[in-house]
Amino acid sequence: CVYMDLYARPHKFHNAAHYAIQCGCELPGEEGGGYQLPTVMLACSVVRPQRGGSPPSLSVSAAETVFHEFGHALHSLLSRTRYQHLS
Repeated sequence: CVYMDLYARPHKFHNAAHYAIQCGCELPGEEGGGYQLPTVMLACSVVRPQRGGSPPSLSVSAAETVFHEFGHALHSLLSRTRYQHLS
C-alpha cells in the first residue's frame, strides 16, 4: 500500500521523503506461512496548479524528485525479507 502526500501546503516541510509505516517481513510461525505486506508513504512538496489555469505540469526537478522517492517506495514494496529491518 502506498500513501502519497505530493502537494505543498502551508506549514508542511519542503523536503521530499519516503517513510516505511509498516515494513514487510515473514510472519512468525511455520516456514513459508505468511508475509506482512509493507505500507509506505511518499511526501513531496510539488506546487499545485492554479484552478482554471494551464494544465498541470511538473518541472524537471520536481519530476525527478517524485520518481526518486517512488523508487524508494518500490524497493520497500518489492523486497521480500525474513526480517523487517532488512527490507
